[in-house]
Amino acid sequence: MSSFHCFSISESELACTNYSCPRGINPDPGARVKNMVISPKLSLSPEQRDAILTMGKTIPESDVIILSASSENHYAEMQAMFQNLHTVVYPNMANFTMVLFDIGLSAEQRLKTERNCKCHVVTFPGHLFKEYMKNNFCYAWKPLIVLASIVKARKYLVYQDASVRWLNDFHITFDRTNIYGHQILRSIKAIRTPLNTYPQMFQYMEEDPCTFMPYPEIQATSMLHKNDPLVIKTVLEPWARCALEESCICPVEPKTCIRCIRENLTIHRCHRFDQSAITLIMGKMYGDDVYRFIVPDAKSHIRVAREQKANYFKD
Repeated sequence: MSSFHCFSISESELACTNYSCPRGINPDPGARVKNMVISPKLSLSPEQRDAILTMGKTIPESDVIILSASSENHYAEMQAMFQNLHTVVYPNMANFTMVLFDIGLSAEQRLKTERNCKCHVVTFPGHLFKEYMKNNFCYAWKPLIVLASIVKARKYLVYQDASVRWLNDFHITFDRTNIYGHQILRSIKAIRTPLNTYPQMFQYMEEDPCTFMPYPEIQATSMLHKNDPLVIKTVLEPWARCALEESCICPVEPKTCIRCIRENLTIHRCHRFDQSAITLIMGKMYGDDVYRFIVPDAKSHIRVAREQKANYFKD
């Protein structure tokens, strides 16, 4: 049995560190790449890949794709996102396409969005996939829309939840994506991955939770990925494959596991779906080199403003 050393909340929100895990991340980069590419549990079949890429067939090619999604309950938050994009990003970007996936807007909201967003709106085709995909709280839609959209980006893709607000020097983070391949957010107080990930996901990926105890979870709120074969084959396709498997992305009813109680420092206390999956996949692929992709001085470039809403769209 693994042994964990747990700090109290007052000492560290990073919770537990394992000192006796029998297996760590493979230190050989070549072996890690090979594992990601040949693993049948992390690879897409031609049929699965075609179904996903069909979702993005109407998206025009651009140097940069900025991507988001919204449902009816995030409509006001989404308007605040577009207000920020129109004010800060749009005037300072060239050759980009803003793509919004409709994952449950009302007909009226959809019409209003198309009139005001200055973006390309795409309907998420939940009917193409298994029934659980229709539950937005499984977050299985996110890896799929990222993979469907990045192939239309000649350079890189920027994904953002409706809560993301870019600051005036956002371009520093954008530009780093072309250099490093990824730019991701990770809080300095991020919890260790096994605490916020159910055992079924580790079992699906054939990993021991203690292997990932040294790795704090990364955020899926906003992430940037370069359109590069290595990025797609070793990170985005494995992430999408997990999303296509209920036992990986959404092993239980989301309402029963989505709440992470801060004072509870036991492993598998809750589940973070897409966020848990991308953290494990980035760890499997990059090991300790994950730090290279974390946005430096993130607070100078990006702000996450959950529940910030606006009535921005005109009638």
